[in-house]
Amino acid sequence: MMIVEIPDTTYNYGFRIEPVGTHIARTMMLKEVTAVFAASSLSNSYEEMRTIVIEDNAASKATLSNRKETMQRLTQLYGLNPEILLYSALRHLWDEASHDQPVLALLCALARDPLLRATAPLILGMDEGDVVTPFQLQDAIESAYPDRYSPGVLATLGRNTISSWAQSGHLIGRNRKVRARATAGAGSAAYAFLLGHLCGQRGIYLFETLWSKVLDSPASSLDDLAFAASQRGWLEYRRMGDVCEFGFRRLMQTSREK
Repeated sequence: MMIVEIPDTTYNYGFRIEPVGTHIARTMMLKEVTAVFAASSLSNSYEEMRTIVIEDNAASKATLSNRKETMQRLTQLYGLNPEILLYSALRHLWDEASHDQPVLALLCALARDPLLRATAPLILGMDEGDVVTPFQLQDAIESAYPDRYSPGVLATLGRNTISSWAQSGHLIGRNRKVRARATAGAGSAAYAFLLGHLCGQRGIYLFETLWSKVLDSPASSLDDLAFAASQRGWLEYRRMGDVCEFGFRRLMQTSREK
């Protein structure tokens, strides 16, 4: 069973409960966030990140207005503030688990954009090779937020959310999108387990959350990913039979505490 509940207490960690409309205007912006993170580090403050995006033009936008909007949207999706736990943990893993970056970005975007999150049960419930259309995603958003958005806005949301799932590797195809298996490793697994922990899940139930389903890994592989993440020092993990113990001391430190 996929556990999707997002408790109100997660707001303190950087989750968003109410939609802010990021995907009305943009996708999860993997290209832009990768460029901005390559030009910065976790030690940069939010104001320094503003300088990197707007003045230094790390995302290579042609106009000042585009740079300002890029900063706004990246902030909505990723936080860009080292005092936000979701961002701090993401940046801690980003460079060390470079092959996991598309899935890491999606996990953070899902936590911070409820409109994208509304499409997750649909995508994650599909089998490899199933055809996915923007209409299906906009219907999922409409079901989650009935009568909130106009048909035109819903159409844009369908196109942008399907693009985000393609950027993460969960969908492939240029004109015709089909379900594929994303590539996830120990870094994205550590982040997924952390998100589940922050949402109140513990032990073996961390293998059943929305965040763990994003990893596109069979249940038999999640234990291996957790062990690999513990070997890298990203989390603490012990298991005896069906009894699992997780610890997240390193990832739960914000930049102020590091």
